[in-house]
Amino acid sequence: MWVYAIIGISFIAMGLAVHVFKLYFLISGYNTMPADKKANVDIRSIAKVMGFVFYFDGLLLILVTLLKYLGVTFTMTPIFVILAVSVLFLLIVLQKYDGNLFDENHKLRPGALKKMLIPATFTGLILIVVAGITIWFLQPLEVIMSETYFEIKGLYGDTYDYDKVEHLERVTEIPKIIMRTNGSAIGAHLSGHFKLEKLGAATLFLNTDYKDSIYFEYEGKKIIFNDAPEKLDEIYKTLRDKVD
Repeated sequence: MWVYAIIGISFIAMGLAVHVFKLYFLISGYNTMPADKKANVDIRSIAKVMGFVFYFDGLLLILVTLLKYLGVTFTMTPIFVILAVSVLFLLIVLQKYDGNLFDENHKLRPGALKKMLIPATFTGLILIVVAGITIWFLQPLEVIMSETYFEIKGLYGDTYDYDKVEHLERVTEIPKIIMRTNGSAIGAHLSGHFKLEKLGAATLFLNTDYKDSIYFEYEGKKIIFNDAPEKLDEIYKTLRDKVD
C-alpha cells in the first residue's frame, strides 16, 4: 500500500525539480541535445507541462494510498489506465514545444514526422505490452477440479494431486508479507512467490479485497489462494471432500 505513496511523492518531487527549480538537465533528450538545437526548444513550457502531469499523477497515487489506508476497496485498473494515458498525453503534447520539429506556425518541419514516428511507435508498443501484462495479472483466479487433482491456472499456477495435499484449512488472515521474491503485486492482486512472517516462503494467489483464503501444503510447498466468497465456499467444500 505504502509503495503508492512513495511513488507519488517521487513524482511530485520530479515535477518540482523541473518546473519550480528548473533542473532542466534532468529532462531526458534535452540534456544531451546540442546547444544550437536547445535554442529551438521552449524548455520552460516543457518543464511546466511535465510538472503538472507529475503533480497530477503523484497526488492520484497519494489519494490511492489514503483510500486504501481507510479501508476503501476498489480495483486499481482505472488508476493504471489514467497513469498510462497521462504518460501518452505528456509525450504527445511536449512535441509541439520542440522548435526542431515544429516551426513558428506549429507546422511540422520537413523530415520531422519521420523523427517522431520511431519513438512514438516504440512508446506505443511499450504501453500495449505493459497494459497486456497488467490485464493478464488482474484476471480472476481460475481453479479447475478433476477426479484426481485440481489445477490453479496462471503463470505461477500448477496441478496438485488430492492425495498429496497436506494441512488444508480455511483462514481468515495471512501472516504479514515481508517481501516479494518473484511475482507480481498489482493493487489488491498478489500472484507468485512471497516471504511471509512466521510462515516463510509461500506461493500466493490472492485478492486482498477478500477476507477468507484457503491454505494448504503440497510436497513441502506452502500455497495460499482465494476467490470471491461464494466461489471459495464451493472450492473449499470440494477440496475438503476430495482430500479427506
